[in-house]
Amino acid sequence: MMNETERNNYLAAMQIDTWLPRVILPNAAPSIINTDSAVISESFISQSVLKKVTEEIIVDVTIEEKVTTIEPIIVEQPYTPEITPLATSSDETPHFSLQLMQAGRCLLLVELPTGTAFQIRDPAYQLLRNILRAAKLPDSPQLLGDIVHWPLFKQISIPQGTKEAQEFLQSFISTYQEQATDSCCLWLIGLSTIRYTIGLDEQDYYQTPIVDLLGQTLLSPSLELLIDNPQYKANLWQSIRQLIPLWQV
Repeated sequence: MMNETERNNYLAAMQIDTWLPRVILPNAAPSIINTDSAVISESFISQSVLKKVTEEIIVDVTIEEKVTTIEPIIVEQPYTPEITPLATSSDETPHFSLQLMQAGRCLLLVELPTGTAFQIRDPAYQLLRNILRAAKLPDSPQLLGDIVHWPLFKQISIPQGTKEAQEFLQSFISTYQEQATDSCCLWLIGLSTIRYTIGLDEQDYYQTPIVDLLGQTLLSPSLELLIDNPQYKANLWQSIRQLIPLWQV
């Protein structure tokens, strides 16, 4: 068991004040050491004891810091690559289906919204026959060639933009115009036929321009638009009336 002197030395080394009586206290138990003339101070503490106690304190503090101090865990964020949108072509590939027909001295390039040939009972086809009859043309047009589905090639990576579509359609139509030597007018019916054949748009409906390589043309809204908008039929009729003498000669 630690004696009184050693205990006090430890306390002093830990900077814990202790007091010892200078005189014998009344009714006090006999002291182990003589306290009459001994005053404990740092000068009496052995240097080896101080060093030992100090090292123990430092070790204890270091261990306590290691135990109580929790280093933050750095979790690496998953790498997310920057996604750069692919540059799109300024001339994207159009999609359309067209059918070339002949009615008397007129060639008709008609837009097919469903991509399939007209059926006899289709309202759009019935309207087309009525328009041809009013224009004094045969009301049972003859089909020329297969339906043109654009793009032409599905699995081949070649340019098939607006420019290529126009070049193809003009060449396609010119071939049949040469075969029908008496044709005098090209009737473009539907926005796709107008846009991808001669590069005009819906604001050019009802116009009758003369186009290089194709000759006289008549620009008409699609048959579906004519069905849904009766006023379009009146505007179209005004243009047809101007051209009737051309194919009646």
